[in-house]
Amino acid sequence: MRKHRLAETTHTLELRQIAELNERLQRGGVVFAGGTLCRLVARGPPSYPDVFAEIATATGSRLVAVHGPELQSFSSHFHLPHHWD
Repeated sequence: MRKHRLAETTHTLELRQIAELNERLQRGGVVFAGGTLCRLVARGPPSYPDVFAEIATATGSRLVAVHGPELQSFSSHFHLPHHWD
């Protein structure tokens, strides 16, 4: 069986927006859900991924599911023109 790379066109707008947010988060986290938002993680199919926030606390880190309103808040914080459904 041949292995195939995932085509670039498979990456959705959401994945690009997540990548842009992660670039901004590398410069400094955002306080969220009792800790500091370190990065966003997409899991599942690229066409409709589930998005999680990695939150760092004094005792470690955890993943928290995030949805449109939270993602829009993060984008607004960094003055990014993203639109989340």
